[in-house]
Amino acid sequence: MNNIIKGISTGRMAFCSTILAILLWNSITYAQEMPSSKCVWQGKWFTDASRTKGGNIRWQITEIQECCGLWALNLKGTLKDEYGNAVISGSCAEGQCNVRTVYTTGSLKGASYDYAGDILWQQPLDKMKALSNGVWKESNGKSSGVFNIHSMSCRR
Repeated sequence: MNNIIKGISTGRMAFCSTILAILLWNSITYAQEMPSSKCVWQGKWFTDASRTKGGNIRWQITEIQECCGLWALNLKGTLKDEYGNAVISGSCAEGQCNVRTVYTTGSLKGASYDYAGDILWQQPLDKMKALSNGVWKESNGKSSGVFNIHSMSCRR
C-alpha cells in the first residue's frame, strides 16, 4: 500500500514538473514576441486652467504589450512640433498612462516634460480610446498645466 501511494505521488510530481517545464518554456520563448501597435495620439495641452493658452499634441507612439497576464503597455515614440523634436517614453497600466517627452532639438532642446492621464476605454474594455484628467509638468518644475488625448489611432 505504501509503495502505491509513493508511486502515485511520484507520478503526480513528475506530471506537474512536466507541465511546469512546458509553461516555463512557453513563457520564455513567447515573451520576446509580444505584439505592438504603431499609433498616433492627438490632443491638446494648456498652461492655464482657462484652457486658452496651449498647443496641439501629436505623438507617434509604439505601444508594446507587456508580458505575463496583466494588462500593461510600454510606450516609445517621437514628436515634432514648433518647439523641436522630442523622444517619448512611458507606460500605461492600472487605468493610467505616464509619458515623458525629452526634446533633442529646437528651442526646448534638453527640456523634459512628464504627463499623466486617466485612460478612457472603448467597449468591451480592451482598447484605449483617450486620456482624460491629464496633468503635465516640466521636469525642472518651471511650468505645468493640463492636457487631454482625444484620439488614439493604431495599427499593428
